[in-house]
Amino acid sequence: MLFQTLDFGVLLAVVLVLIILLRTHSLQLFMLLAASYVFYMWWNPLYILLIVGSTLVDYVSGFRMGLREVGDPKRKKWLWFSVLTNLGLLGTFKYFNFFAGELNVGLQQLGVTAALPYLNVLLPVGISFYTFQSMSYTIDVYRGKTEAERSIVRFATYVAFFPQLVAGPILRSTDFLPQLRGKVINLKAANLRSGFHLFLNGLVKKMLVADQVGRLVDLIFDLPQGLPSPIIALGAFAFAIQIYADFSAYSDMAIGVARMMGFHIPANFRYPNFSRSISEFWTRWHISLSTWVRDYLYFPLGGSRKGIARTYINLLITMLLMGIWHGAGWNFFMYGLFNGVVMVIERATRWRTAIGDPDPWGMTLHGWAKARVFAVSAFKWLIFMYLRMLSCIFFRVQDTQDLIYSVKKYIFFDFDFTLGSWGLAQANPFLVAVITGAFILLHWFSYRVGGFAGWLDERPATVRWLIYFAAGFALFALWPSERVAYIYFQF
Repeated sequence: MLFQTLDFGVLLAVVLVLIILLRTHSLQLFMLLAASYVFYMWWNPLYILLIVGSTLVDYVSGFRMGLREVGDPKRKKWLWFSVLTNLGLLGTFKYFNFFAGELNVGLQQLGVTAALPYLNVLLPVGISFYTFQSMSYTIDVYRGKTEAERSIVRFATYVAFFPQLVAGPILRSTDFLPQLRGKVINLKAANLRSGFHLFLNGLVKKMLVADQVGRLVDLIFDLPQGLPSPIIALGAFAFAIQIYADFSAYSDMAIGVARMMGFHIPANFRYPNFSRSISEFWTRWHISLSTWVRDYLYFPLGGSRKGIARTYINLLITMLLMGIWHGAGWNFFMYGLFNGVVMVIERATRWRTAIGDPDPWGMTLHGWAKARVFAVSAFKWLIFMYLRMLSCIFFRVQDTQDLIYSVKKYIFFDFDFTLGSWGLAQANPFLVAVITGAFILLHWFSYRVGGFAGWLDERPATVRWLIYFAAGFALFALWPSERVAYIYFQF
């Protein structure tokens, strides 16, 4: 069930009406769980067994650990039961066929005719998200950072909460479980309006930017062999726009739907395209995943506390996992490795920018100080964008030969601007250019005002309705003829 479909609109309307009609917390909780399971079963009803199974394993594990004191060795057994079960499910469905294929190729080269069978199953949508989310709960219970949840219904709702179930943000139990406890949900006009603005912002980014620019990306990277360097670079730039607009759109809509119901979900993006280094980028991009691997992998490995060499190794391991989390393919391995190597170089050369700097572009400064800060940031941003676009090629191009060709063309730029007969007109280049230019300008405006949806919350009703009308007209005129799933659904 996609956010931009009538099916989801009906589901959301039913949920909001039932929140009003059901005036006890327990009934509202049961309703949210049922709606979440209906939402998930819309793709494949059988896969509900996976999320229910993962939920039961982690509920029981957390419950059993909660019966024992911190430090009791039996707590670790239940932790391993949870971790191995979740990673086993994830590994089986997401990585088994890849490793089986690689092993079969190796066996054939050795003259061995036996081969591992392939699993003839589709990847369960959102499995990487809800397994990490559920697993983080048992780890936090083991560490004593949160109490074991007694209510199976409440825990199941936390795991399967439908707005963010299939593409995040990844919720922490310490943030979300308290919101599900003990109070009747009351819809408020301010939450409904603010949530609607976030949803509309995401809908526009998805339908008018990501899906339009995506046509150009597909034309370039589905068959990149023979294309000149400028076209490969154009494809990398277009994909950087597409994947940000697509994924941040889903996060905006998920956060907006939750806010309509009175729930708070933390932001998953903080204007990553204005970063000035790869290290800063990963504090702004997919924040729920980057903080997850930081807290549950990088810090347990030792972080930066065990010397420079160990720090570099920990960074590489963390970023490799970040890459492999996205999918079973050598391109994702290279994506993670590339980001890890760049982050190690940035740390070694002290290139890292001041993460969390409230004014990285010198907007509050004046005169020469403003020009100097802006010039330095602009230079660092250009270096960052070159590396970011290169990483986009690793992420997007899955065929190994196509990936090698595209990376070579990008790095060893040939300045061949002939278009040839590669079918530029199919992507409607004028429309894509207009949309991309408008998006960049609006993105800069949103960055300056601290968020377009928040800015819209504070406008007079007349201004809001003018924007509603303009957005509605643009969506009606440019709505894609084919439904395009969110890129991160495959993860």
